[in-house]
Amino acid sequence: MSKSQSLLQSTYQQIEVLPDSTTLLILHPAIYQHHRQIIYRLLKESDGAYLHLNSESGEDFAIFLNDLSDALREQADLSTGKLPGTPDKAAKKIAEAINSTGQFMLVIEGCDQVTVPAINTFLFTLAQSLESHRCLAVCGRYFPADFLDNRSNQRQTVMLPSLPEQLLVDYVNTPPDKHILEVRALGPTQALINGRSLTTWDGVLPRCLFYFMVDRAMTTRSDIFETFWENLEKREATNVFHVTKRKISEIFGQDLTTYGSGFYRISDNIELHYDVVTFQEAVQNADIEEDEEEAVRLYEEAIRLYRGAFLSTLEQPWIEERRDELQQVYTDALTGLARIQENQGKAEHALGLYLRAAANIPHREDLVRTIMRIYSNLGQPERALESYERLKEELQDRLEVDPDPETDRLAAEIRETMQSA
Repeated sequence: MSKSQSLLQSTYQQIEVLPDSTTLLILHPAIYQHHRQIIYRLLKESDGAYLHLNSESGEDFAIFLNDLSDALREQADLSTGKLPGTPDKAAKKIAEAINSTGQFMLVIEGCDQVTVPAINTFLFTLAQSLESHRCLAVCGRYFPADFLDNRSNQRQTVMLPSLPEQLLVDYVNTPPDKHILEVRALGPTQALINGRSLTTWDGVLPRCLFYFMVDRAMTTRSDIFETFWENLEKREATNVFHVTKRKISEIFGQDLTTYGSGFYRISDNIELHYDVVTFQEAVQNADIEEDEEEAVRLYEEAIRLYRGAFLSTLEQPWIEERRDELQQVYTDALTGLARIQENQGKAEHALGLYLRAAANIPHREDLVRTIMRIYSNLGQPERALESYERLKEELQDRLEVDPDPETDRLAAEIRETMQSA
């Protein structure tokens, strides 16, 4: 099952068990590319109507109301009549029309286009005024920050999907005194604070220092100086550090770190969700898990999280070192899952995982020997020997050494088997 299929399946499972009391459903902005498929599923499950906001309707409350009335009339045969001009009264009148129906789903897409407070006020009031089995679903490219500040209907609000193991954070049920920081450093980098993507870094240095502080969790000033400014005098390094740290605080609108007992660490009022930590924990737990089914789940979870090399668009010595380390962890996850598949008699599935692992670290002889054995057992000795030849070239190019005698003996055995066949 692909990552997208697994994600959608989990989302649909959560749709099936939505409480009847849910009147406000927020589709997670981190899976914006899947919103249309989820919307289709929502509307398929119940009667409803759909409205896509554009820049015009998101900037003018009167246009928004008119478009919404047209959608309700044309798609659900609901007549709202002449609507009051105030958000609260208009919302209550539309809620009255929706409450007169049975199960109903109103989907409003493009909430990131909303620029006038009146529309958000309308949405809050509408959700609060709906009865059970009637729901307002909203979605957009980023999480509407105003929704975090309005928790009067929190019990009736659901964010979907909520999958902490895949860094899909439930913003709705997080402490109101916390800022939610999501950091993805595996593959395409992304940092979000309260659902809003941070795109302006004011240079490479603040961005690199930000990821360093997040990745280290706790670090000393001397460690920071040795990593970034080892050739500067202490006073000069201190000045550059504080200027760079202040830039990061300006980007966030608050301090990222706090200092105490000789260590910088993430501030107490920040709730950090970091894909690297989640990834490493999944692999570590899988390695020691005695239940085979649970180990498979954890390995697959880790493999889904590894979307690519660590900070692939940045180049610094500490990044390159960390990148190699995490690539090794990813290889361990692939081989761990492959061994389970192999033990279960799923040789072809295991082979695919071993090949992916060897592609990451092509000079790992133990992996190549396993690949050679499986190819041979599957009746494909030619491919086994092709793997051997690629390994020889890799070892010569990278390390200027020959394969281990054990690897040579295996290749010789496979050749003999081919000749006697």
